[in-house]
Amino acid sequence: MVVSHQPLEFSWRNSELINGGLVEAMTALKTDHIGGILIPGSISVVQQLLAAGLVDEFRLLVHPVAARKGRRLFDQGDVPYHLKMVATESFPTGVIRVIYSPTDAPPKVGYDTIKDKVPEGR
Repeated sequence: MVVSHQPLEFSWRNSELINGGLVEAMTALKTDHIGGILIPGSISVVQQLLAAGLVDEFRLLVHPVAARKGRRLFDQGDVPYHLKMVATESFPTGVIRVIYSPTDAPPKVGYDTIKDKVPEGR
């Protein structure tokens, strides 16, 4: 499936333009128990699916470069997205692959609850 704001002609097999809204189309695909849905590089699509609660996993490649400009994957909304790390892998180039999945917010705890678990300073 292809997401686009403009009509497209497809020259490759098994391709179709999503008709209607993105969130509705992805919800239908997930309901049909299709295999994994991979979004290989559209920040706007990922942001819409994340806001709708349709992202099951993030597979990120972290490069050892501080770009300092460009679009952000996570928007500046009011509610944080809580994630848990599922896997990591590092490569000789310094690139790190990390997989996160959404999770519930951690419970709120105060210092008295965790002070026995804090390592002592050096």
